[in-house]
Amino acid sequence: MATADFADALCQNLESKDPGEEITAPERQDFLQELCNVISGNFLTETYGNDTVFDLVYSALKPVNQELVTRILNNKLTLTFSADDHMVAIAVEPSNFI
Repeated sequence: MATADFADALCQNLESKDPGEEITAPERQDFLQELCNVISGNFLTETYGNDTVFDLVYSALKPVNQELVTRILNNKLTLTFSADDHMVAIAVEPSNFI
């Protein structure tokens, strides 16, 4: 879970876009999905080691409402942190929230 401002900052940093330069919705989605993939890959490698092979697929992104935000943030398996002054939350078991 991330704010649109975080997604914009992510796109600007990874695509070297200037502040104020247009960022499209598909660009935001692509970079957020790639970030999820990188985090998932690093988590799995740390947990299971380099010898285990996983096939990762892009995460499904969807808008959240207040009820879902509360459920995600109250889950003990959710990691929350600040990135460039934007809140980011990562659920370890996202299937609980679908």
